[in-house]
Amino acid sequence: MKLAIPLLSLFPFISTGLGQDYCSLVVKVVDPQQRRATARVTVEERDGRTEVKETEGGDLEFCDLGISPVTITVGHPACNQAVVRNVGLEWNRTTETTITYDRAACLTDTPPVAACQILLRFRNPQQEALAKVTLELQTPHPGTLSSDKFGRELIRVVAGQRLRGQATAEGYRPATIDIDCSRDHTRFEQIVTFEKDPR
Repeated sequence: MKLAIPLLSLFPFISTGLGQDYCSLVVKVVDPQQRRATARVTVEERDGRTEVKETEGGDLEFCDLGISPVTITVGHPACNQAVVRNVGLEWNRTTETTITYDRAACLTDTPPVAACQILLRFRNPQQEALAKVTLELQTPHPGTLSSDKFGRELIRVVAGQRLRGQATAEGYRPATIDIDCSRDHTRFEQIVTFEKDPR
């Protein structure tokens, strides 16, 4: 009979770890106006395991997680990606989190499929914006372009073609532009730093 007492006293502790069907995490994605947003959501656990889901007008459930904090990533890294780290999880309790994701900014002025948007940013040796830069294009189409007052010029190039040209600014040495447009990298920018012309 003395042995039965400690065995019975263990039963309550054993039962608390069994039969729990709760969901670990629920993620809600909204835009800046608090409307439902469409996006890809990735949850990464501490050991590197990831689970990816697409929002379809409702909350996303990630139910088979542990109790260690996770990282939630919303959207594509090329535009406005939102990352929330160290989201806490607790045993037998659903963590609910809302993440704001501005996808609309990524849909503005989007180039056609299989084309690149290349933003050239012209700077002086002090890395300050350089205005009044003239760009003489050689390929894909010959022509002359001028930067805005903040030293920027946006150029669209069909995938598979090459952007070649020469940029000039008064008091500086000419700068060569030579950029490939790849289907794997369709939206990027390049800093072009001019050197002072000693003449």
